Amino acid sequence: MLNKIKEILDKDLVVNRHSDFQIEKFIVGKELSPSAQAWQCVRELKTRYESLGNLEMEIENVLDDIEIKRIEIEEEKEKNTRKTPFLVRKLERSLKNLEINHNKLLENKKNYKDECEKLLDIFSKIEAKHEIKKWTDDAAQFEYFENKFSNELNLDFLLGNPVNKELVRSILQLDNSSKLKSNFLDLVNKRKGLLVNGQQTQ
Repeated sequence: MLNKIKEILDKDLVVNRHSDFQIEKFIVGKELSPSAQAWQCVRELKTRYESLGNLEMEIENVLDDIEIKRIEIEEEKEKNTRKTPFLVRKLERSLKNLEINHNKLLENKKNYKDECEKLLDIFSKIEAKHEIKKWTDDAAQFEYFENKFSNELNLDFLLGNPVNKELVRSILQLDNSSKLKSNFLDLVNKRKGLLVNGQQTQ
C-alpha cells in the first residue's frame, strides 16, 4: 500500500502552493482597483520574501546537521564496539530524516519562488498600465474603501443578509462626496424614513 501511495504522490498532481489561477483570480483579483491589486501583490511578496529568508537559514542549519550526523556515523564506526552496528543504524535513520527534511525545505523554497514569479508578473502588468499610488495617498484610500464597502454592501443585499452595523458605521464615515454614502442614505431614507442625522422625516 505504501508503495502505491508513493507512486501517486510522485506524480505531483497537487503541489503545496497556490496555483497561478488562485493568485490571479482570488488573492489579487478580489481587489477592485489597480492600486489595491498592486498593494496586495506587495503584501504577498513581503510575506514570501520573509519566508524565503527564514527558509535559507533552515536549509543551512539542516545541511550542517547532515554533515554532523555523517561525522557521528564515522566516529561510531571507528569505536567498533558491540553496540556499534545498532548505534550506526540509528544514526543512519536520523541522517535519512534530515535528508528528507532538507528535500522538503527545498520544495518549499521552490514553491515560494514560483508564487513570487507570478506575483511579480501581475505587479509588472499593473505597473505598465496604471499609476500605482502609495497606500498613504488619500485619493487612493478613498477609492479603495469606496469599492470595498460597496462590494460588501452589494453582497449583503444579494444574499439577503442583514446589513452589518460596523459596515454601516464605516460607510457613514466616508466624505460627503462619496457616491456610495449618498446612495446608501437615499436608500435608507426611502426604506426607513430617516435623515442623515438619524431623525425621522416629517
